[in-house]
Amino acid sequence: MILSQTFKDGLDSLGFHQEINECLFFTDNYTAIEDSSIKLQLEKAHKFDATAVFFRNEVSRQKAQIYIYDCTHADLSENHLSEIQKKVWSNGAVPIVCVFHKTEVIILDCTQHTTARNKPVYLATIKLAVKAQQLYNSNFAVKIKTGAFWAENSVKNDFKFNASSYDILIQWIREITRQIAFSNSDADEQVIKKIIIQSIMIKYLEERKDPDGNSSFNQKYFQKYGNCSEFVDVLSNGNFVALLEDLQRDLNGNLFDWNTEEKKIIPGLNLNSLVEALKAYKRPEESHNQVLELIRFYEFSYIPVELISRIYEEFLAGGDDALFNQKEKKKQEGIYYTPSHLAQLLVDEIMPLHDYNKVNIKKFTVLDPACGSGIFLVLAFKRLVQWWRLQNDLKKPKIKTLKNILNSIYGVDKEYQATKLAAFSLCLALCDELSPKQIIDELKFTDLTENQVLHCDFFIEHLLEKENLTESLLQQKSAFSKIRNKKFSRIIGNPPFDRGALDAYSRMWERENIEIPQGQIALKFLSEALEFLEVGGLQCLIIKSSSLLYNSSSIEYKEKLFSNYNVLQILDFTPLGRNNSLWDGADVASAAIFIRNEKPNFSKNILHLVFRRTKAVKERIVFEVDDYDFHFVKRNDAINNPFIWKNNLLGGGRIISLVSKSNVLNSFQEYLKKNDCESVEGYIKANEGTIQPQYMYSLKTLPTSGITSNGIDYGALDVIDSDVVFSKVPKKFFFEIPNLIIWENIGDEKLPVFLNTKESFTFKDKLISIKSNSNNKDLLRSIYLNFQSNSDFYRFFIYSTSSQLLINLNTAILKKDYMQLPYIENRDEFLNEIDLNIINDVNVYYQDFLRHGERSKILNKIAEKEFKDSIEFYSDAYCRLLNEMQHDKEKTFQLHEVNELYDSSYICVVFKFQKTATKKNIKWKKDTIENIDVISEFEISSRLNSKRILRYYHSDNTIVFVKPNQKRYWLSHIAYRDADKTFGDLLLNQEVQ
Repeated sequence: MILSQTFKDGLDSLGFHQEINECLFFTDNYTAIEDSSIKLQLEKAHKFDATAVFFRNEVSRQKAQIYIYDCTHADLSENHLSEIQKKVWSNGAVPIVCVFHKTEVIILDCTQHTTARNKPVYLATIKLAVKAQQLYNSNFAVKIKTGAFWAENSVKNDFKFNASSYDILIQWIREITRQIAFSNSDADEQVIKKIIIQSIMIKYLEERKDPDGNSSFNQKYFQKYGNCSEFVDVLSNGNFVALLEDLQRDLNGNLFDWNTEEKKIIPGLNLNSLVEALKAYKRPEESHNQVLELIRFYEFSYIPVELISRIYEEFLAGGDDALFNQKEKKKQEGIYYTPSHLAQLLVDEIMPLHDYNKVNIKKFTVLDPACGSGIFLVLAFKRLVQWWRLQNDLKKPKIKTLKNILNSIYGVDKEYQATKLAAFSLCLALCDELSPKQIIDELKFTDLTENQVLHCDFFIEHLLEKENLTESLLQQKSAFSKIRNKKFSRIIGNPPFDRGALDAYSRMWERENIEIPQGQIALKFLSEALEFLEVGGLQCLIIKSSSLLYNSSSIEYKEKLFSNYNVLQILDFTPLGRNNSLWDGADVASAAIFIRNEKPNFSKNILHLVFRRTKAVKERIVFEVDDYDFHFVKRNDAINNPFIWKNNLLGGGRIISLVSKSNVLNSFQEYLKKNDCESVEGYIKANEGTIQPQYMYSLKTLPTSGITSNGIDYGALDVIDSDVVFSKVPKKFFFEIPNLIIWENIGDEKLPVFLNTKESFTFKDKLISIKSNSNNKDLLRSIYLNFQSNSDFYRFFIYSTSSQLLINLNTAILKKDYMQLPYIENRDEFLNEIDLNIINDVNVYYQDFLRHGERSKILNKIAEKEFKDSIEFYSDAYCRLLNEMQHDKEKTFQLHEVNELYDSSYICVVFKFQKTATKKNIKWKKDTIENIDVISEFEISSRLNSKRILRYYHSDNTIVFVKPNQKRYWLSHIAYRDADKTFGDLLLNQEVQ
């Protein structure tokens, strides 16, 4: 593309020009781009009339971040800018738009809809003749591609991230539903929901325009009803039922199927709220309800079909009032509907675009065994269409081809309504691939619920009660027979997580004849779905991570899984299981496990990729990972090391080494037994029972609030009423002094372990009593002092191994977490300097990162006053370990230079391997990248395209690291990981040479 000088200057002002064909690509020649993902995203941007697209890396693909418009030939009006923002926001395509005018660059925030007055939301207007501001300057592009932009404090304040097209549309639909329900108090709830869902479908079809801006749909279906021009007019004049009958007859597939009783209900309903809401789309001045007016922010023809599918799931899940009364029921059943950005990531992983030339689409099949409203089915169908287009020079497939592709998609769900909505969503996806004229003149839907999207229980043949099945179960059994003997190329889905949901089913993994851990139904899906996977096929299911990775009771299950099947990778979203960071309206720790149906190769490790909770991840800008989030687990460790996954969750590296090193020590449980001590948890109250020992009423009791990290509050002791009964009570001996009182909590700075010699009292089951059978007070005191001295290590060990702490709860731990502690009897011999630094990093930083995510102090820039000390501390740790491994007596690695880059958002450190110096001679610089003689600015910028972390080994014994200026990249634990990686790389280079 030939660029005008004005446009070049504008691109230069924001650092884009140097990114051409690296992260910046132009839409005018998208067919020539080799990367298939970039090619198709450019094709999409071309439909938005964008000139170029700026990308950043997301896991294994490039993801669009900015649409760029070259308007240097003629400035756009504000109305035109609003139209761009409305389309981009409706689609959720990118968070930012940059419009280049002759003398200025306008930057729009497309995470928000246009203003109430239909004005665009401006982030910045940059005058090209004026020196750029700090945020939007020549470093803007590199900050976007590395993610540093989203970590800026000013960005966190500018972007609100609370008004996505999905959020607003849900708000709009809920308000319509409430108003219709209010106007029709006796109406059938399902009829109201169905009216709204079908209205959205009709509105979507209405807004599909041909290249000339005409709607064939309007001409064919609306004009016959009193010469109506819009769907809202048909709705107003009482012809809704007639329209539905026309659509059902012409389009088939039962999309618009209404039974006789339902059709009788509709004319009697007051649908004025729906009419008013739809009028607001183009005639907001006629609406008198601000919420109903929200639809005017949309361009319906740009809303992605997966968003509409996701909206349908909301109807299944329900809400907080009478019309949405299924919400709590769904949560109790462990059903968490898959957010579209997560579903897209998993489809990209299991059906990568670049595999298009390896796939025989005619033989390729996909199954979702718990399909819900079909978001995975929709995305799988779209991916198959993309594969077909890439195989056929980007041609558009004809209806026959699309239907053949659709025949490859299968889904199963035990909820009837879910299967209807999944079929509905797939039909929408099919429409999305067609022109309006094709839809009107050629399209006839097939009823997908007959053979492909099946209403049946995936475990219908695993029911314990196989006789006397109800009519519904018999029908489901018949439906299931349609897939029983099929083998699929890919299986993907998000089954329910409910623990104990297998009460009606066999709790066994049938093939391996072992019990499903904790009755976790998701693990039943994980194992039984493998029976439907063809040899060499791939399966990806989302599971509750605590049930498999962090659950000590799943040892036998894990052994069979990792020994007999080729587990390729586990994408661990556990850190996102808080603060609604991944799931809409729910907090649950989850992971996606990828399995190939073949025997594993024990020489190949399993990728354990941990997704951290940063601002960009939480706000769904991009799934952000870097080198330190990748952990490679040996298969023997996956089977035999119960703590490997939790160690990686904390940070991996030498955390694993320190935990493993502790195996030589006796456990606290073993130490107690050896010294004739016993432990017991406190009492448990009951609503009814017969356990009422007299001493429980004569001794005072300590309430939960009576113990903190600081100690026991003896003033809080109180008596237990005589009518209280118990389900469990320890012997009186355990309540008597002297004893150790241990609170099952991680504590603020030390473990809450206290020596009680003052007063005997009872306590509840979240407290533990340690007693010496010989009432050896000195022994108990020595244990207490041991915990005081070694609390840092004990807390580290619990953080790194507990199946509950930082997974489901922030501070509560279990008795077994205390009992399995390696008991240190000689601290100085056991712990070295490296160990102590790792312990500090886990106790101070990593646990806080898991708990607080994007608000954690570990994500902050290094304070200016601490900068030199922090970098030198990191460098000393790195060099000391690397030099120890090098064993060179004359030369050592030493910190040579530190350079702050890109407005101090990145730090470049240079190490030299030279004669050991007695005095440090470090060069401290700012934004003088051209003076780094071993690597150029272009090389640094180019290498940061695919990674946030740059390691560069120069031939003259120079090592360069370029990493973000955040505390987490400059800790001692990271220094040790860097040193281990460097040593391995240097050894590998020597072998190659």
